[in-house]
Parts: sequence; structure tokens; C-alpha cells
Amino acid sequence: RSLDTRSKVLKAGRVKDPEAAQMLRRPDAWVYQVTRVRFFEGKTLALHHAYFTPLLGKAVKRADFEAVSILEFLRQELKLDLVEERQEIDAMVATPDLANVLDVRSGAPILFLSRYFRQADGTPLVIFRSFYRADRYYYTVSISAPGAAAR
Repeated sequence: RSLDTRSKVLKAGRVKDPEAAQMLRRPDAWVYQVTRVRFFEGKTLALHHAYFTPLLGKAVKRADFEAVSILEFLRQELKLDLVEERQEIDAMVATPDLANVLDVRSGAPILFLSRYFRQADGTPLVIFRSFYRADRYYYTVSISAPGAAAR
């Protein structure tokens, strides 16, 4: 967030999403969704969908997610202790609708990231599904050898 970035909220509200609801341990398919487009240096970088339980959705409804990150809001404003349980990265191609939002050609390479956060006690908090322009975003992982001292 310290770089030249900004976000634009496209929509926020209750939606039916059976897959997100299952991950959030919802007995029905209803979740609270926030959809944002992220810009870097004035150009489109990513489309982000965040999914919350409807109860948590009531708390995040008041947040200005064009000015603050979702994780920052959950940690600082709601004082929630977040644990990232899982992150998946996949390659895909842009559908016509996604290409339109990301300002790329249909069929362009896209990086898809799915992230799942919970509280320390296991309570589900938020699921992110993000689509990044592969020409503007890369992912780096540093891996240490087993038994190597941290530096």
C-alpha cells in the first residue's frame, strides 16, 4: 500500500456464493462480498473479491476500502487476530468480462490468487479471490533450507 496504488470499490453487499459460503461455514449460500479494482501507477493491476460472513459484513460495511486495505481494517479497526491458513496461485487466461475490467485483451495471461484467513481459534474471517494482470504483477517466495538459521 505504500506504493503508488489506489482502489475503486465496484460493489459491496450480500450475494449468494455457495463455494465461499461453504469455506466460511455458512449453512446457507449467503455471504457479504466486496469487489474492488486495484490500480498501480494509474493503471489497472487487479480485480479483488473479498467474502465475509453476513455478520462480519455488517461490521465491514462502514469501511472505506478505497482508502484502507481490508486486512488492515480487520486488524486495526476490528482488532481481529488474523491467521492466513491457505494461499493458492494459479495461471489462467482472461475471459472477455475480466479482460474488460483489467484492461487487457481477452485470452491474456492472468494470475489467480485465492487466500483464506481465519482467527486463531479457527473461526473463518475472509476469503479473497484476486485476478492480477500477469504483465504487471509477479510473485516471489523466499525458501530456506531445513535447519538453516534465519537471517
